Amino acid sequence: MKGKRLKNVQKTLLFYKLHFGIDAPYRLLVDGTLCNTAYSNHINLAEQIPKLFQAHVRIFTTKCAISEVEGLQARFGVSRGTSLSILHQFPVIPCHHPLAGNVKDCFSSKYKYNTQDTDKNKFCVGTQDQELREHARKSGGVPIFTLKSRVPCVEPPSDYSKSLAEKQTVAKAVPEHSKKVIAGIKKDQGAEESGEIVKKRKRKGPNPLSQLKKKRKTLPSSPKTDGKKARKRKRHHGDSKQEDISTLIKNLT
Repeated sequence: MKGKRLKNVQKTLLFYKLHFGIDAPYRLLVDGTLCNTAYSNHINLAEQIPKLFQAHVRIFTTKCAISEVEGLQARFGVSRGTSLSILHQFPVIPCHHPLAGNVKDCFSSKYKYNTQDTDKNKFCVGTQDQELREHARKSGGVPIFTLKSRVPCVEPPSDYSKSLAEKQTVAKAVPEHSKKVIAGIKKDQGAEESGEIVKKRKRKGPNPLSQLKKKRKTLPSSPKTDGKKARKRKRHHGDSKQEDISTLIKNLT
């Protein structure tokens, strides 16, 4: 097998592992159409499938798939040494149908849990039936094994599988953010985690003393006179200096 094809298969399987929890050992459901193509092209499914997946693969079939091939053999007279002999190599999973039903409905009842977060087994599908493959693509989360020109391959994820994976990624990221938002709302509303309602403290208004008008400072009043203006004392600095100088001259003489 070419390295590029194996690398693409591993990339596809990793996608299903990360987003849908489908991991080794893989459980693969096969029908008569795949076995008929494998027989016509001399492909050993039990040998080639594990090589492609590079992991342990448990291959199963159902009563409905066997019943469909048996009906075709009876109708067209196909020998038992073809697809039916290959189909009988694999274990049969009970499908809990009262009567043998349609293979598409039977297989879809198995892989419908692939997109759910459950402990139930998740399945891959191996088929050449175009209707079944289209149903698996639209269901999402179903790895599809097929044969193209005698080459075993795993189909890339469908657009619907990619959209489901994107939604799951967002859903995993949202809860933590939601918890913070809810906690903030509860805090604003005064509710504790215990569920008890706590009275919300009222917002305090401004200090009433700070609202009072500031008193103006009054200057100290000057002593009152009897209606008369106070006379200012005048000092004659120049006369006193002249007297001092003349006194000094007299003393010298």
